[in-house]
Amino acid sequence: MIRILWTYSLILLTALSLPAQQPVLTAGDGEALWVRWPGHYSTALEGYHVYRQQSGSTDWQRLTAQALAPDWSVTGIREALGVRAGLFLHLFGANEGAQAITPAQRSELFGTEQGRNFLGAQALVNPEFGHVLAEIYRDTTARPGTSYRYRVAVVEAGSERDWAQSGTVACCTSTPVPVPQEVDGEGRHQSVLLYWKREAGALRSGQLATFRVYRAMRPIGPFQRANVAGMLPVRVTAGSEGPEDDRHSYSDRFLENGTTYYYYVAGVDAFGRESAPSALVTVTPQDHRLPPPPSGLEAAPFGSGVRIRWEQPDSPVKGYELWRATDRGGPFTRIHPVTDLALNTATQAIDGPVPGGVPHYYFAVSVSDAGLRSHTTDTLVVLLPDLDAPAPPEGVRAIPERGRMILTWRPNTEPDLLGYEVERASDSKFRTRFLLTSSPVTDTTYIDSLPEQTETVFGYVVYAVDRNGNRSAPSEIIMARLPDVVPPQAPILTRVERKGKVVHLQWTANPERDLDHYRVYRSADGKAYMPVRSPAGNSTTDTLTEGGTYWYAVSALDQTGNESEQSAAVRTSYDPHERPSPPLNGTLEERDGIIYLAWEAPADGPVAGYLVVRKELDTSRSSDLGQAEPEDRSFRDRSVRKGRAYEYRIYTRDGRWRMSDPLVLQFDPGK
Repeated sequence: MIRILWTYSLILLTALSLPAQQPVLTAGDGEALWVRWPGHYSTALEGYHVYRQQSGSTDWQRLTAQALAPDWSVTGIREALGVRAGLFLHLFGANEGAQAITPAQRSELFGTEQGRNFLGAQALVNPEFGHVLAEIYRDTTARPGTSYRYRVAVVEAGSERDWAQSGTVACCTSTPVPVPQEVDGEGRHQSVLLYWKREAGALRSGQLATFRVYRAMRPIGPFQRANVAGMLPVRVTAGSEGPEDDRHSYSDRFLENGTTYYYYVAGVDAFGRESAPSALVTVTPQDHRLPPPPSGLEAAPFGSGVRIRWEQPDSPVKGYELWRATDRGGPFTRIHPVTDLALNTATQAIDGPVPGGVPHYYFAVSVSDAGLRSHTTDTLVVLLPDLDAPAPPEGVRAIPERGRMILTWRPNTEPDLLGYEVERASDSKFRTRFLLTSSPVTDTTYIDSLPEQTETVFGYVVYAVDRNGNRSAPSEIIMARLPDVVPPQAPILTRVERKGKVVHLQWTANPERDLDHYRVYRSADGKAYMPVRSPAGNSTTDTLTEGGTYWYAVSALDQTGNESEQSAAVRTSYDPHERPSPPLNGTLEERDGIIYLAWEAPADGPVAGYLVVRKELDTSRSSDLGQAEPEDRSFRDRSVRKGRAYEYRIYTRDGRWRMSDPLVLQFDPGK
């Protein structure tokens, strides 16, 4: 198989409305360059001459010693075309027993634009015709790596005139003819429909001109060509190319139903070169005519269900399906067979259990060997007596609001449900219940109006009632009381203490049993209070981010959401630039000429470290001894002079090196 690279782009190499100067299609096969041009269909045609011009040169070299002339002899046509010779002769109306296609027959086909267009299209999709019509030339003298242009001249009455010309093409790289992709097929009645992806770019560039479909009875072959004639890859209407769709298709007819066939498709270029085979497709034709439906559908009670019977049709079928719905308009669900694998020719099925009091609608269909369903039978209506009570409603909930109780529950699934009834009990043991609904309600929500101030705990049950008057057992009793509308008493703030930027708050605990949480308010001006905390207990902290004066108040909220009045406000102030607090509880001890200092961290404020300063009391000279990290809180002075008295000052510093007041410790060796 010769692999081809197209080097000139054209829409279609057909005789459809071609201009006076025709395009030439070129291709490389690794050894030579192929040239093809649209035919000049005239009885005066003597042949074609092919000229070549090397890139960079202005001279044209004639490659054909004698004009390439069509072969009109029947013998030559048969040798070139084989089984497709009959199609070629039929185009001209020639008899296969004749010696040649006559000038009169050629003149009749060439005499109309429609005839010339049709011949050009057939020559494209049957590339073998191009050799008979002398429209193809293989240049074996082209040198690899060299670029050329080609010109074709028509010879008539012994004189030449330019007919077609190519663009520049380089010799002689080869690539494969595109392989058809996404090939698939479907079996039909005594036929197979194959289809595959349309490669619009390959068609427009000329890489694909037609397709060949091959068929075999076994996956390993032998494969035979199913389409004797080439396939036109476009639709042509009124002399122009029709709209493209996204698939090519081919129908292989006159096959046997139930027989499996194996196919592959090959792409073909304008020179008749085939691509590699596509993926193998397996298809089995089937009779796709609808089977006749069953008849005589009837039903009879069978235990807690019904038995449905029918009569088989005259023609044999693979099996039957029974469909059911609880509404005349559907949707219908298949109830027999359970799966497609269980399809059989039995003429009855049992459906159960079937609830009474609800109409059920049935129809049956026949199923053919190809899996096709017949038209449905007439719909059969079955109505059994209803003796069963509905199930008790589930999911009953009571939502208390001011002056009313909202009851909700999940809907029952019984198709013959009429509605619901609601009862309320208010005695201490919930034994005496009163019917609240004068008639069944269809909604799953009921609102019971009650006094706002009542503290009674109410119990509710819900019943389901069907259309036959059957009443369910009561639902589970749900107990609830109306929400409390009295707010809690206001707490009293007992502590508002700031340590650094953290404010510690504490207030009196509320005595209400339904207390839910507290709400802490803060104000920066003593007027507009905003909530900042919602603690469950009676203490919390608040972290300040900016300096200023702040007021705090607190309120209490119960489980119903009632909020007390705010407590009396308590004020505090915060300066983010204030000096840190000094260290606490310092100690000094001298051992073996070394003075050991120790202290405790301040109770509040940020601590970034400590600074230790020593002063000689005799000379009043001070010196910085060193620094200590926040976690150290101790220092050793090893540079002590014997007999001297010292005063040590220990400072706390923050991250900005602001110093606290000193913690002062004195050492006097004489004491």
